[in-house]
Amino acid sequence: MKTVFIALMALCPAVAAVTLDQFVSVSIDSDSLGFSQGRRQLLWSGRIGGDSWSIRAVDRYLDADSGGLVPRRFLGRNDLLLNGDAEFGVLTVSPGFRWNAASGDGLDFVLPGQEGTVLDRAYLRPELGISVTLPYGFRAMAGGSLVERTLEYHDGSSLGWSGKGAEGGLEWNGPGRLWAVAGGAFRSHSASDIDFETDWSRIGAAVGIRTVTLPARVQIEGRAEYGHLSGEDYLGGELGDRLGFRIRAVRSFRPGLALNVTGYSSLDRKDGEWSRAVSAGAARVVLTRGRPGEIPHQFVLGGQFTSSSFSTARFEASARIHLIDGLSSLLSTVLREGPTTIAGAGGSRERVTLGAGLEYRFRDLALVWVKILEERTELSTIENWTRLEAGLRFWPHPIAF
Repeated sequence: MKTVFIALMALCPAVAAVTLDQFVSVSIDSDSLGFSQGRRQLLWSGRIGGDSWSIRAVDRYLDADSGGLVPRRFLGRNDLLLNGDAEFGVLTVSPGFRWNAASGDGLDFVLPGQEGTVLDRAYLRPELGISVTLPYGFRAMAGGSLVERTLEYHDGSSLGWSGKGAEGGLEWNGPGRLWAVAGGAFRSHSASDIDFETDWSRIGAAVGIRTVTLPARVQIEGRAEYGHLSGEDYLGGELGDRLGFRIRAVRSFRPGLALNVTGYSSLDRKDGEWSRAVSAGAARVVLTRGRPGEIPHQFVLGGQFTSSSFSTARFEASARIHLIDGLSSLLSTVLREGPTTIAGAGGSRERVTLGAGLEYRFRDLALVWVKILEERTELSTIENWTRLEAGLRFWPHPIAF
């Protein structure tokens, strides 16, 4: 992370006013009441910029064990994102860079065509985007990216894998809250060692309305989108067209009490026929109470569901109760149901998780918390797990140069 900070400073042009904003987070998610056998994550983000330019960086290091009954998605990786913007009149240039590397052997990468598995060591993705502001609320955008994966067979030999992509579009900010965008994208991947090559493209458009305030303290926004996809999916089938709708509404009943509702639905068109693809919905009620200048109490009640080729459901109830000074108590209940790939667990998994803990806020500078979770989950048998979560979030004061 020190190297990233030095790189940020080296890329800064000589301007009069430059500000550096940072955020640091350390978190532990353990399978027991100890600090081992779990996930440990360190995250740093920073932004440095002036009036017409900015550079942003996010570096996330994740360390985890194999996980026992529940496999980890990541065993140990470092993920670095670096991007920026520079304005030259109506032209904006946006370079970017991503580097993701395994700290150990890496996860298994499943090759297409039943070619087996290799170790996913790292991948590198540089990208560049440009946009031009046009009259009458229009903006034209174009960009491209390259991908280079470092894959390795278990005997130590390497497998070459590369990819490239491009996208472009036209955006319109209309009168009032109306907006529209149209464009296309292209992606291709190839691995010459296994004679593999695939590509797909998408052309689509979307229209929407930004947040509109209605009577009875209701705010609403929505969008509709349509895309035509060409290429093949992972099973070798042809990609089709997709039509999607999304809407979000917020109702404020009184100060400190609000209801947030979101819905999404999409249809796919394949072989000349339309069918339901994905439906999802979520609702959340948030109640915030407290006196000015004090940390408020907060109570959250919510749920969500998704339905596609499989279904998921989640219900949560949580509370943060201010005790004294910066100290608050944390309480939570989460019920989840969804598919699982764990051997012997069946096609669906149900979980109930109860949590209790404490957090302490050092004004607007830092937050530290610890929480004990008790989970009852249905695998091949009923399992009861006690876990520990703890973490620190730190917001250093902005630095002006």
